[in-house]
Amino acid sequence: MNKDEFAKLVENTIEEGGLLAMLYFDIHGPDPEGLKGTMAEFISKLSGVEGVVYSFGEIQPPLKMEDEELYSTMSEVYVLAKDFPTLSFISLNYSPVSIDIMKPEKDFKMSITDIEKTLGRLAHFSLTFTSTYLTKVLKPEEREKYLKKLRFREERGKEMLKKSGVNKHE
Repeated sequence: MNKDEFAKLVENTIEEGGLLAMLYFDIHGPDPEGLKGTMAEFISKLSGVEGVVYSFGEIQPPLKMEDEELYSTMSEVYVLAKDFPTLSFISLNYSPVSIDIMKPEKDFKMSITDIEKTLGRLAHFSLTFTSTYLTKVLKPEEREKYLKKLRFREERGKEMLKKSGVNKHE
């Protein structure tokens, strides 16, 4: 894609509620060439995330870490996302070191539906993290008690969704 085509794609996506962001990622390991390959695969994987309109990145040369037999590399990845929930998903699942919103350059407004999607993803991530941590740490009898509470919570959540109606703002 040439620069003019990319500029037009960005403009159209921003007009429809999208965002262009620069995300910074880092990885560490003993093999500098392996790091570059892993980072290239990772950048390619981001292109396939649902809601990513277009992405590309630049990988920095690996640097040897002081007093270690490890190398470190970073990448700057441009991500053109169709909406804020897409960027929140990437942030939660891939943990960039930093994120800079490039466009829009001023205020950004979100629909209630996008706010709900984002909050739902945050809640799901929090629950998954907590569940994983607690089930790895708890004794079997404590784990069963916790899982019982989760099943109860899931049932109540389903009931609440039925009552409130999903996608009521679309």
